[in-house]
Amino acid sequence: MLLLDEPLGALDKGLRESMQVELRALQRRLGLTTIMVTHDQDEALTMADKIVVMRDGKLEQVGSATEIYQRPASKFVAKFIGASNLFEGRVEQRNGSGAIIRVSQGLSLLVDEVPASTADVMVSIRPEAIVVEEAGRNGIADRPNSVAARVDQVVYRGFVSHYYLTTASGEQLIVFEQNQSQHSGFRYTVGQEVVASWNAPSNHVIARH
Repeated sequence: MLLLDEPLGALDKGLRESMQVELRALQRRLGLTTIMVTHDQDEALTMADKIVVMRDGKLEQVGSATEIYQRPASKFVAKFIGASNLFEGRVEQRNGSGAIIRVSQGLSLLVDEVPASTADVMVSIRPEAIVVEEAGRNGIADRPNSVAARVDQVVYRGFVSHYYLTTASGEQLIVFEQNQSQHSGFRYTVGQEVVASWNAPSNHVIARH
């Protein structure tokens, strides 16, 4: 068994990412069990077969990279591993194991799975799951999982752009959109009215702590 404590912390970004892939391949080739401590969430997602998220010395969640990222168990995990949009709402209508959650006057969420005994819930939506369209197209803001918003800030991050949106009711949204062309520029500008939408499987109910 190999024990590692922040082994790549002193490396620059490019070399660090290369070493992550190299160490991962070495572990698999040698069948070497490795326990590694890291505060780099991307490093954990890249290298681990199983991730253990700890908070104040206690286990918060244990699972694969996909489970931890796509189905976080709590608000803490959702915010600690990657970015997440979090909404609090109340069950308005149930449909089998799913439900419609009312967040505000302008926003309702269609969720595939909601615990039967739960009335007030918190829902996590990853930024890359959200699609942004120009306002006024196809009336999509009138449907669940869709909301009209204003672009407050745009940040260029190389292969991806981050859009920071605010709805009429004051909810904050962050959206990640991949940049398809080096010459395309931003699709939306600060102050522009848009509609953000996503599908029901992107909504995940989490513990409110």
